Amino acid sequence: MGSKCGVILFISLAIYLFWIKSAITGCVFIALSVLVIERVLHSEYVFSEDTLTIYRGRFAKSKTIRLNRIKSCRPITASFGLSHYLLLEYDEERYVAVEPEQEASFIKHLQTARRSALAQKPTLKGDEE
Repeated sequence: MGSKCGVILFISLAIYLFWIKSAITGCVFIALSVLVIERVLHSEYVFSEDTLTIYRGRFAKSKTIRLNRIKSCRPITASFGLSHYLLLEYDEERYVAVEPEQEASFIKHLQTARRSALAQKPTLKGDEE
């Protein structure tokens, strides 16, 4: 919801700036709108066997986090209730925000994937004998 409000705000501001004949600033806000729309439309969260990969569109790097390193997942509401996202904590006080469309399903899948990743113990080469 927050990202959609951001898109509407940037586009409205760009239209207003073109209306008052401030074309250069309007073009800057159009470019920002394109970046935000790209991020909103092409964000993906992919679970593999023991990792979560976060894709944030074509203009941003993807981030891969091992599931056994994720410590918590908290829903956060900000900006007068307009912005809602999930805050994942991993490693030593490192955070990443995700905005899945189906939060309940994402949290449920994250919990089951974490349990299965934590249940699998890495085997060392010396332990195989």
